[in-house]
Order: sequence, then C-alpha cells, then structure tokens
Amino acid sequence: DCMIRETCSSVAGFGCENIQGVGGCLELPKGYVKGAYDIVRHHGGICVSAEVQTGFGRLGDCYWGFDKDHDNVVPDVVVCAKSIGNGWPIGAVIVKKHIADSMTGTGFFN
Repeated sequence: DCMIRETCSSVAGFGCENIQGVGGCLELPKGYVKGAYDIVRHHGGICVSAEVQTGFGRLGDCYWGFDKDHDNVVPDVVVCAKSIGNGWPIGAVIVKKHIADSMTGTGFFN
C-alpha cells in the first residue's frame, strides 16, 4: 500500500535482494516478495530479483532466494553473480521472453 500511496501511482519496477547479506542475514518477512510482486505487476511494473549472493542453491532448501517462501513467485528479471562463477568473476542477467523480445531492435545489448 505504501509503495503506491507514497509515489505517483506509476511503478516502473521493483527490485530486491530476498535475503540481505550485508550486516547479517536478514530475511524479508514471509509473503513480502509475493505481495510486492502482485502490487507492482498490477500497476504495470516489472519485478527484479537480485540473486548475487543467494542464488544457485546457496540457501539450502531452495535454489533461488525469491523462492525461499515456496509461494511460486517468478521475477521478470534475475541478476546473478558470485555463486554462478564458483569463484570466477562472472555475472548474468536472466529475463523473461517478453523482456528479451522488447530488446531485439535495440542493436547490441550486453
């Protein structure tokens, strides 16, 4: 509610690190990501999950941080690094097909 009430009611997107690793392991409240994604998508925005520290099975019972609550949320964009390279400096941006398709006429994208 605050996300819409405190803005101009137009949302471009929402990005978050589902378990914040700086300053300790701070988990978002259960259901927060699903609720935020529902609000953002309702208003036409995209959802971005930062999986730099938490992705690729580093959480134990779930492969991605956005799935830690097991409520079937799927972001539009996933940003990952560190764990993808197993010590090698590499990163990746993974997007849903409709976002990738929107970039086909832009020329070179990296």
